[in-house]
Amino acid sequence: MVTILQISMISLGYTSLERANQQASVARQGHSDPRMFKEAAHLYRQAAKAFKREQRPSDAARAYILEAGCRDECNETHTVVTTLKKAAEIFIPGNDIHLAVETLKNSADSSIEIHDYRKAAYSVHAVAYIYLSDSNSLGPACKNFQRAANLYLQTNAISLAVACIEAIADIHIIIEDYGRANELYELAAKTALESPDMMDDIKDYLLLASLCALATQNEDLAKGKVQEYMGRDLDPKFGSTSEGKFVMHIFNSVKANNGVAFDRYVEAYRDIVQFDDLTALLLEKITEMVY
Repeated sequence: MVTILQISMISLGYTSLERANQQASVARQGHSDPRMFKEAAHLYRQAAKAFKREQRPSDAARAYILEAGCRDECNETHTVVTTLKKAAEIFIPGNDIHLAVETLKNSADSSIEIHDYRKAAYSVHAVAYIYLSDSNSLGPACKNFQRAANLYLQTNAISLAVACIEAIADIHIIIEDYGRANELYELAAKTALESPDMMDDIKDYLLLASLCALATQNEDLAKGKVQEYMGRDLDPKFGSTSEGKFVMHIFNSVKANNGVAFDRYVEAYRDIVQFDDLTALLLEKITEMVY
């Protein structure tokens, strides 16, 4: 019978994992020192890569999730999200997706039982990305992003909760449910208000919410939403930002049914901002109203 000690002797993954666990433990005892957590995160990533080489996908995914926890301690929100995506991507090319989902769900349930909601959120977040890889599983992806958002909110992880809400909104653009996408981007903006660190992001969510409202091709809805976003309740400065001014130009062009002005404003804004695919999709849909 092979013991854990023997496994760790022949597995670089388990060796790195053990070192990472020790470093993370020291970091927690050291009043959550970000430098120590960063070192632990690096060791967890080494373990994950070693597990991948050793063809131990479940162990690799767990190591990435542990890395995400350390990155979160360092307030590296973007890196947390990309690390959880890595955990999910391990399973996407293989045939053990069902096993991966069940493993991660069980991990989340176990974490919830001991009231470790942040760790549970990481696992659920990774499950959402696994489902997102399958165009036939967008419903389960949304459900898990929402569950992860709720868990993050329980631990005041506002930026990660907003990232999950944004992911659901993005999915609703893909399936052309622009009304629901509008509601979700608006929710992302309102949730971001709870974090002083996210004040600069609110204008981006209001821009997308506005474009989604326009993409519904419901003039009354679009008018009401744009007027609301230009008010002082969400972001008093939105109307004076380049994003807010762009929204008003697009809204007025649509209202006047002026395709020439619409194209001119889109090109002018494109000169200062590189559109992502979703923004381009929304503008393409809105174009139908002026041509």
